[in-house]
Amino acid sequence: MNSRTTLSDTDFVMKPVVLITGGTGQLGSALGRAADPSWKTIVWNRSDVDLADPQALSTRLEELSPNIILNAAAYTQVDRAEEEVALANAVNADAPKTLANWAARSGALLIHYSTDYVYDGSGGTPWQEDADIAPLNAYGRSKAAGDQAVLDSGARGAVLRTSWVYSALGKCFFSTILKLARERAELRCVADQIGAPTSAAWLAETSMELLAKMRADPQFPAMSILHAAPSGETSWHGFAKEAVAQVRAAGLPLAVQQIDKIETKDWPSPATRPANSRLDTTRLSMLLGKSIPDWRVLVQQEARIFADTHTAREQVL
Repeated sequence: MNSRTTLSDTDFVMKPVVLITGGTGQLGSALGRAADPSWKTIVWNRSDVDLADPQALSTRLEELSPNIILNAAAYTQVDRAEEEVALANAVNADAPKTLANWAARSGALLIHYSTDYVYDGSGGTPWQEDADIAPLNAYGRSKAAGDQAVLDSGARGAVLRTSWVYSALGKCFFSTILKLARERAELRCVADQIGAPTSAAWLAETSMELLAKMRADPQFPAMSILHAAPSGETSWHGFAKEAVAQVRAAGLPLAVQQIDKIETKDWPSPATRPANSRLDTTRLSMLLGKSIPDWRVLVQQEARIFADTHTAREQVL
């Protein structure tokens, strides 16, 4: 550690200063809940710092001097990014570069979160970490640039590429589909894009496990890419059907009777989506020393939370 860090080496192990960016997002919120209560955890929301302002970001980092940075902040408006390219690059590429360079200088650990959208979506087999990247849209290109900046920084930690992040407590495909399922008898979902829905809660817990290994072992592999997603695969249509089935099983009434399959071409959008978002998680499984749970197990857990939350709200009303 350098002179900026006020904690001793022992304090770093016992009570680190942990910075979580993107605190109001699905993943940032889950990371905050998963963080050890004995840590000094600082959660940044949009109002706390302008990630698009490198100087402001650097100043705030100097003030806080975190030992650990979990960068869950991102510009995630995939379609809007086609027009707001500069803003997407500022948040998804320039900000991670600033965070990573500061982490490298200060000796802080960094976990940076990325996406399956850095790949071109071709083929039908899971992407491995060393596969060539070829993003199909502006969002993917901005994330790929951020990944490279983090890898080039010399900081210690990991770039976690994940797919289809959702939470029962967030605004996402999962909660949107279930809201519509309570209102409509028939829904339509894309069936020709394949990936693994990733629970934000599981990703947060997995991050904490990796972080514990990094802190305990200074020889933990230097900054590298890891794929972090559940095992198995499905389409958005399959994801929706499973979510509906599990919420019904949890006791929440739904109106939906039919979920129709459509193709990507039937749902045109400004940004092209990858057809193959499968991620090979062999490396993650080996580092954790355990198997990766199936995506359906995680959907069941989130479905129970969704059902319990909405049942409680309706009882109050």
